[in-house]
Amino acid sequence: MSNINVDGQGLAELSNKCQKLLSIRDEIGNLQKTLNDRMKDEEHMSGTVIPNMMTELGIRSFTLDDGSTVKVQKKYRPHISDDNRADAMEWLRSNNHEDLIRNEISIPFTKGEDTKAAALEKLIRGSEELRDIVLNKKENVHWKTLSAFCQEQVEKGIDFPEHLFGLFIQDETKIKGEKK
Repeated sequence: MSNINVDGQGLAELSNKCQKLLSIRDEIGNLQKTLNDRMKDEEHMSGTVIPNMMTELGIRSFTLDDGSTVKVQKKYRPHISDDNRADAMEWLRSNNHEDLIRNEISIPFTKGEDTKAAALEKLIRGSEELRDIVLNKKENVHWKTLSAFCQEQVEKGIDFPEHLFGLFIQDETKIKGEKK
């Protein structure tokens, strides 16, 4: 660390830098709030205002003056809550959709159990040393897979327990050819 002049001028300069840092942090906070507000505005315009206007006008798509095409699509947003996880997984299995389920098994090892971890790497079950290991199993469906599955079920008119998958269907305005 280099020597710092701790006289009044050095401390004044340091104080100014700290004030500048606080000012930058305030500005970042304001920009984040502005960004969040604009994202809400965009979601409202894309998901409510434009879809409602297009419905009122009786149009499904149209072309803007710049050649971009506008249409409204459904956006499928499911989420399996912890409370519904077991029932949702059971429903998927009972209805021949078990291939959607991802399984994750983790085994916690504490300090001093290095030999158990090494034994597990070598032999995944059956060893006398591994008998007391606690397995943590988690089942899940990747969010994109679940979204595609729910979309397919709805669009094909297949009855399924939407409540288990926390399905929320939202309109979303798509503009192809828009400038980024």
